[in-house]
Amino acid sequence: MPFEKMALYRKYLLFENEIPDELKESVTEALKLEDFDQKEKQDEPFLCLIGFIRSCGTIDPMVVQRQAQKYGLDLRNLQTNPLFNF
Repeated sequence: MPFEKMALYRKYLLFENEIPDELKESVTEALKLEDFDQKEKQDEPFLCLIGFIRSCGTIDPMVVQRQAQKYGLDLRNLQTNPLFNF
C-alpha cells in the first residue's frame, strides 16, 4: 500500500472495505433520512459530561450524577446511551 494511503488508513480517513455498488444507493438514501444537526444537538449534553469526566480522570459516581442533573440528563438514560458507554 502506498505511503499516502497507509497514512490515511491509520487515521481512519480511508477504509479498506468499500460499500458494494448494489448497496450504495440504499446507504445514500438511509443517510438522507438522518437529521445530523438534530442528532448533534441531542448529543451535546452527553459530550459535555464525557469531557468533564475525562478531565477529572477518576470520579465518584455521585459527582457524575450531580453533573448529569446540571445538564438535564437522567442517570438511567445516561447509562444506556451508546455515546456515553463508548
